[in-house]
This record gives sequence, structure tokens and C-alpha cells, in this order.
Amino acid sequence: MPNSLRNGLSKSAMQALVINACIDRLEDFRKYTDELDSKFHSDKQALINSYDLPRENFGRDEYEYQEIMEFLSDDVSQIENVFVGTFRRSTVVSLYSFLEKQMVMLCKRLKKKDNLPISLADLQKSGVEGSRIYLSKIAGLDFQSNGMNGYWVDVVVN
Repeated sequence: MPNSLRNGLSKSAMQALVINACIDRLEDFRKYTDELDSKFHSDKQALINSYDLPRENFGRDEYEYQEIMEFLSDDVSQIENVFVGTFRRSTVVSLYSFLEKQMVMLCKRLKKKDNLPISLADLQKSGVEGSRIYLSKIAGLDFQSNGMNGYWVDVVVN
């Protein structure tokens, strides 16, 4: 954000802008994941619906028909087990990356704003865990209050 814009906004207005920008990015990501989830579902449903077509549409004899049905079944399995699974794992990685980026930016902002003597880069740990340590021990953010610590047990990868 340009300094001229920063200088014209109050601290609470700046905080609101940052929070709203994060919420907007997360909402866009949610829409993206919903759209892809819907696409996987419709692709799978189209394959399942193709099973209901008459046998004469698929082959000349029982063997050829069974081969085609097995092929379609493999495609449904691939959508369910490979594509959707890979998509969901990449979604978790993307969200974790987003969290890490936001936490690192918050550490840098607080160091500059509060003129803190230690930076995130000075710590042995980095990423989400390093940012949590920095925010807790250096910037004084309380991760224990309001039950927040229970969430960190699930977020932090050991």
C-alpha cells in the first residue's frame, strides 16, 4: 500500500482494510474450491449416467460391453480417488501457505510498527511455527486466550 494512502488512514481503518483483503482472498479461494468440487461431481455423475445407456450403444457382444463398463468404472474411481483426493490435499497446502504468508507479513508489520529489536529472520524456526513463536514471545500476542491454543494443536505440523 502506498505511503500516501497509509498516512491518510487511521490505524483501525488500516486494520479493517487488511482484514477485509484477507477475507476477500479466502472467499475467492472458497468459490474456486466449490467450483472445482462441483466440476468433479458433475464429471463423475455424467460417467455414472452413461452406465444407464442401452447395451447396444457400447458394443457388439457381452465381452466388449463388460470391457467398456470396466473402463467407465475405472474413470469414476479415478475421479473419486485420484483427482478429488489430490485436489483436496492441494487445497490444504494452499490454505496453509496462505496462513504462513499472512503470519509472516504480520510479524514484519509488527516489527516495523513497534520497532521490535528482533525480526522473524533472527529466530531459528521459520514459517507458521516461527511466526507463532515470534508473535507470542516477541510481539506479545496471547495464543493461550479464548481457546486459541486448541486450534494451534491442529494447525501446526510437527
